[in-house]
Amino acid sequence: MSLDSLPAELVEIIAGHLSLSDRMSLGATCRRMEALMDQPKLTTKLFLHLNIKRTHNAVDGVHQLLDFPIPRWVVANSRRTYQNISVMLNDGSSLVEKAAEILNLLHEQGKSPKYLKVEDYGCVSVLNLYNLCQPTFEGLKTLRVSLGGRLRDPNYYRELNLPELRSLHWREVSCLSLCNAQHKPCISLVAPQLEQLVAETTPVVGHFRMPHLVLNTHPKLTTASLTLDTSTVDKFFSLQYPALTKLSLYWSVRQVSDAQLAGVASCLPNVASLMFRTALLESSSRAVAAILSNSTTLRTVLLKECILTEEVFSDSLGWEHVRNLHIHGGMIKLNAPRRTLTLPALETFCMKTDFLESHHMLSLRLPNVRELSLSFKGYCFEVVSAPHVEKLQLLLLSWQSHSFLRNPMPYLHTLVVQTGRLEEPLLSLLRSSTSSLKHLTIVCHSLMGFDSTLYNIDTMLPKLETLALIGVQELSELHKETVAAICRLRKLKKLHLERVTLIGPDELFVTVPQDLEYLTLRNVCRNTFAMLRKTPYPTFQPKETILNRYYWNAHYAARELDLGYEWCLFQI
Repeated sequence: MSLDSLPAELVEIIAGHLSLSDRMSLGATCRRMEALMDQPKLTTKLFLHLNIKRTHNAVDGVHQLLDFPIPRWVVANSRRTYQNISVMLNDGSSLVEKAAEILNLLHEQGKSPKYLKVEDYGCVSVLNLYNLCQPTFEGLKTLRVSLGGRLRDPNYYRELNLPELRSLHWREVSCLSLCNAQHKPCISLVAPQLEQLVAETTPVVGHFRMPHLVLNTHPKLTTASLTLDTSTVDKFFSLQYPALTKLSLYWSVRQVSDAQLAGVASCLPNVASLMFRTALLESSSRAVAAILSNSTTLRTVLLKECILTEEVFSDSLGWEHVRNLHIHGGMIKLNAPRRTLTLPALETFCMKTDFLESHHMLSLRLPNVRELSLSFKGYCFEVVSAPHVEKLQLLLLSWQSHSFLRNPMPYLHTLVVQTGRLEEPLLSLLRSSTSSLKHLTIVCHSLMGFDSTLYNIDTMLPKLETLALIGVQELSELHKETVAAICRLRKLKKLHLERVTLIGPDELFVTVPQDLEYLTLRNVCRNTFAMLRKTPYPTFQPKETILNRYYWNAHYAARELDLGYEWCLFQI
């Protein structure tokens, strides 16, 4: 059977696994292969990448440059309109010229791409590519650039003029400059239609490096990820971004004046979502306080690796518009006397940090919080009340510092706990909030408290639909009577047991309910598996591990059970 008799889609798949020389050899005898790129209904993606082969005797891992896998004449005879093009460049002018030749050819045919992805491993060859095929770049809607080369010229300055660009992702994988800060090369971006921008670099210990991309006026910018340091903070607040609603700000400013803080806060008039990240800089607390006090539109705030002082928590006026607050990592330093702060507008609150440095206590009243996630060590911070919480996540807490756990939570339907052992505050919470609970996950060294508290779980948790009991390092013991009570839950749909061994009389077997949709036994002893019975006996599929792992059947094995015990369960 000849290749001419095969469907075009199959021929294209075959061609994708052939080298350039093999394609050309087949193209001479196979019209289908010769006209491979001439199918208007096939894919519209074009990859102009290298067949990179590492030479065995090359110094410093230099790559041998080979030709493009798609020859020019194939593209010239194609009737396709390529909307997505990926280009991978290495150090070498001939390589850039070949890519530019194909891009210019597509532009001459009226088939310029709207999406271009450039992986640049040379000396910023993407700028040379831009100079060789500027008309193609001027028609782009989306541009993704990944830079991995180095700039050595201290007076290097280029301008990228992209009048139609809507989205730009600019990532610098390694340090592009070996020059000092006084002679930093820059690439000026001119994109009046830009709506989405991500400009990021590989972080260095202690600070975030500035990318070499320099912004100008972008009146339509709505989403941005930016980095600020001492040299760029003044220019940042001199530019206005009236349409900006979502901002990820990497703060690398060590010394900042009050005027600069006021300027940064004033240039973000309509930002509704802010991710503020720093590397434990003292100035971060002042910056956060300035932004909060000057914004009336902020709804979601994520603070990462910040140092937060009493200046941030001085009063509730700065938080009166914030609905969602996440504090991940960082440090809290309180030097003022005990302070109680009420945040009536807050609906989601998540705190995860191991650095709480204070001699005083900050107490929070959260009257309208629906989702609450806490994971930290220390005694300088506590939640006094959260009566309307619906989703609660508690990871490795000091239970004594949270009095709200002793109060009833009539609206609680999701509870995730990860701790060393089940202590009394948590057990009292389980006893007082069982009527509405639907989803329960417990990750614990010892589950013995669970046995004594919920021995009649089938009557205490009548609405429970999902239950996950997980040991930590070694097998946790669980009485078979408790599992039997679990299996009597009328609305239970999903049951997950991990690192758990069942103890009890040998003659006692647990009957799995018929309407259970999902059962997972992961890293359990063989006798635990043998103690579970179902009529008819279920088909388990073992996987060879030290502690065997079983799934209910192949259908459910293909699905992942969302246990929800990763920290920060909620959406940001």
